Amino acid sequence: MNNRQLRLCLAFAVAILAPVISTADVPAHDTTERPAFNPANYAGGNGLSKANAVVLKIASDSAGIASEYVWVAHTYPGSKIVQQALSAWDHGKRYDILTVQNADQSTVALWFDITAMYK
Repeated sequence: MNNRQLRLCLAFAVAILAPVISTADVPAHDTTERPAFNPANYAGGNGLSKANAVVLKIASDSAGIASEYVWVAHTYPGSKIVQQALSAWDHGKRYDILTVQNADQSTVALWFDITAMYK
């Protein structure tokens, strides 16, 4: 495993474990800065299909993965990510597919074009 693959695996682990932490576990005085939703980090569509994938404009592995979670939290309040899958290369593009469970317990698969993370 090369250094880039290791960083990507670690970023995935952090992104998957982050939603497990309950806000009850965070002290009231916690002032940790959390990433805010920034529409400039995204392009493309609504993520409901590969053709309408949300395009991440962030080149960093860890920041790119974190921005997926920020987008989901902003677009689907009260949801949680239950699965994450990385696609194979497809015509020069790479996708991350997140399965999200909404507050009403329905699920949706969201497509993110993460090609910029590999440039």
